Amino acid sequence: MHDVHKFKLEPELCACLSEIIGQLGNGVETLSLVTEHKRHGQIFRATPWFLKKPWRDWVTVDWGDDALLPGQIWIFVDLRDIPQGLIYEPGIYAVMESSTKRTVPSETSLSQIFAPHLKETLPKKEGKVQRLFYFVDVESFHAPTDLHDSRLREPQ
Repeated sequence: MHDVHKFKLEPELCACLSEIIGQLGNGVETLSLVTEHKRHGQIFRATPWFLKKPWRDWVTVDWGDDALLPGQIWIFVDLRDIPQGLIYEPGIYAVMESSTKRTVPSETSLSQIFAPHLKETLPKKEGKVQRLFYFVDVESFHAPTDLHDSRLREPQ
């Protein structure tokens, strides 16, 4: 890979990945990280270095109960070869941030084609925002984020 020395994972992401290894246990000591995932003809990218900068695609995730929310993908983790019976099923997962719909009328009334969303975060620590990561099975990917999707907007 060209410029491989620039491919560095952020400390927050490393901490999340370490936690995932800890949850897996059972002799799993390393994770297979992937920066690209193709599904139904759509390529999703999540990499700290692509075309000289980080590239983190957005995807609409189906959280169940008709809850479709956009989220930003940080990296993919290939768990297809893990042993059965662990906390996670074998498959491909994404480490990602999610968002919540903004319902403040002063924000929702600004546009008829865009729906305001806000990334979820943890409480500030030492004055800095702490990212909230989710470990999501790619099977829950609905589609690339399209804020024109009526299910992401408030009813008119």
